[in-house]
This record gives sequence, C-alpha cells and structure tokens, in this order.
Amino acid sequence: MTYSFVPAQHWTKRTLTDTNTSHWGGWIIENNKQSGYFVGDTGYFRGFKEIAMKFNIQTVLMPIGAYEPEWFMKVSHINPEDAVKAFLSETQKRLSRCITGRFVWRMIQIQKRFKD
Repeated sequence: MTYSFVPAQHWTKRTLTDTNTSHWGGWIIENNKQSGYFVGDTGYFRGFKEIAMKFNIQTVLMPIGAYEPEWFMKVSHINPEDAVKAFLSETQKRLSRCITGRFVWRMIQIQKRFKD
C-alpha cells in the first residue's frame, strides 16, 4: 500500500503572523489493484489535472460543502459544479462526494433548505 500526499488549495492561519505558511492536501492511496484519491479540503484549482496526469486514479472522494457565500469560500471549498468540473478534468472512473460536518455554517444552510 502506498500513500502519497498531494496538494490542495486552501488558506491557513494559526497565529497572527503565520498566514499560508503550512500546507493543505489530499491523499492518493494505491495498491497493486486499486487506487483512490481523497481530495481533502480544497477549492477548485489546476492541480487536479496535474495530479491526474501523475497518478492512475480509479475512485475520487471529494468533499463538497461550506462553499457559500461563494465570493468568500470559493477559493478554499469546492461547490458541486466545480466538483464535476474537477472530476471531468481528471478522467477518473468513479466519483463519490464526501459531506463533512466540520462547518457549523454548512449545517445552517442545510437546515434552511429543509425549512424552505
């Protein structure tokens, strides 16, 4: 089994002076028969195509969520339309969305949709 850390697009900040000094990423997990790509917490970026050229990926797990308001979140979180665009540029065989409950504001959006 091989694990490869690959880039993602997201900002970082832990203190007042360390903006964008650490890395976000995803994982390619491979063995002799199968391969998968967990995209990680990311916005759409050209790295998707570069990763696809380097690895033979069969399945993609792509977190989709916390993308609104798009003017603020688009760079760091992928929306459904960009997820499809990323998948098509990668030429993988299977795509599965991952919904993570890390972000409170995303849960608020889901709740609002059920009320409407």
